[in-house]
Amino acid sequence: MTYKSKIDTIAKQHDLVGWTIGKYLNCRYFSKETNKQYSEDSLSLEIIGIDTNEMIEISEELCKVFDQESVLLKDYSTNDIMLISAN
Repeated sequence: MTYKSKIDTIAKQHDLVGWTIGKYLNCRYFSKETNKQYSEDSLSLEIIGIDTNEMIEISEELCKVFDQESVLLKDYSTNDIMLISAN
C-alpha cells in the first residue's frame, strides 16, 4: 500500500472534501519537546473543510498508519502549530 492510498483511505473514512499531499516545507522546524526536526524531506498533507478536533483525530490516525512518533499539525483557522502523537 502506498502512502497516497493510505491517506486516501483515511480521507474516505472522514468524508474529506479536499486535500493535497506533497513536500511543502521550505524551512526547518525543531521540536524541543521530542528533539525531532521536521524539514523539506517531511511529507505534508493539507486538508480543508474540517474543524480542529477532526484534524487532531486524523493526525493521530496518520501516526498509527505510518508508524510515526508524531505529526506536526498546523491549523490555519487558529494559526496554532501542534505536535500530535498517536497516544
